[in-house]
Amino acid sequence: NARRDAELAQQRLTAAIEALPEGFVMFDKEDRLVIFNQRFAEIYAGSAPAIQTGATYESIMRYGLEHGQYPDAKGREEDWLAERLNRAQRQQGPVDRELPGQHFLRIHDVETDSGDMVGLRTDVTDLRRQQLELERQAVALKTARSAALEAAQAKERFLANMSHEIRTPMNGVLGMTELLQDTPLSDQQALFASTIHNSATALLNIINDV
Repeated sequence: NARRDAELAQQRLTAAIEALPEGFVMFDKEDRLVIFNQRFAEIYAGSAPAIQTGATYESIMRYGLEHGQYPDAKGREEDWLAERLNRAQRQQGPVDRELPGQHFLRIHDVETDSGDMVGLRTDVTDLRRQQLELERQAVALKTARSAALEAAQAKERFLANMSHEIRTPMNGVLGMTELLQDTPLSDQQALFASTIHNSATALLNIINDV
């Protein structure tokens, strides 16, 4: 009969809600708790005593505030609560909130046509940690790249300075050797002067290549 079918449908719906890996909750248009699954209660373990069918959203939130359920509310509890009680603001898309123990929760609330507020709570702690690790690696990579670039620039400056400092006296050696070769020299002296000139020229070419 119709009553039995309705009861069966209710049982199936309850079973489906309990099977969800996310926390599920529904408040009516007066913001009183209508239904929630076990996962929702596990996520908000610090507020578990207040999570009872018929309890108001505000009473549950206040209990959580009084028992350290919401670290990001510290120091601004009343303003924080006012923001959470604003039903329009609660529907502004998924938001991530921090829970005790550095756990992070993604909250998604939607209002139905009848005025009920349906919400999903997803534990995104692992995802958040992965994101933080990627950000840490990106910072480390940027730091390493900056260090490598600075080292390369320092090496370039060093080579430029050394090249200049060595080339200047080497040109002097070449110039003086050429002047010496233009003077009367014995065959042995001419050989010595030529060897000096050739060696200095080869060394200057190496410096230019470097």
